[in-house]
Amino acid sequence: MSGTGLLIVHKLLIHYLGFPEHMGNIRQTYIKRVAIELVDKYPEQFTEDFQHNKLQVGRMTDVQTIKMRNRIAGYITRYRKKVVI
Repeated sequence: MSGTGLLIVHKLLIHYLGFPEHMGNIRQTYIKRVAIELVDKYPEQFTEDFQHNKLQVGRMTDVQTIKMRNRIAGYITRYRKKVVI
């Protein structure tokens, strides 16, 4: 496949699968957005304890991987320590 053909396939993947063209900070943005939305919606459900937050994230979301769940819970823990709600 030529360079132009690969570029077209890449553009189609971006368009149909929703992948952004620059994939640098997508995961971090997703983690922060989900974490802040959860804390804003259910402030009484989260504390400054990572283990507690990890269980709550698992119960409240449909996150597919343990690594992603833990990253969201970790961000919630840091967010709760930083922001007084």
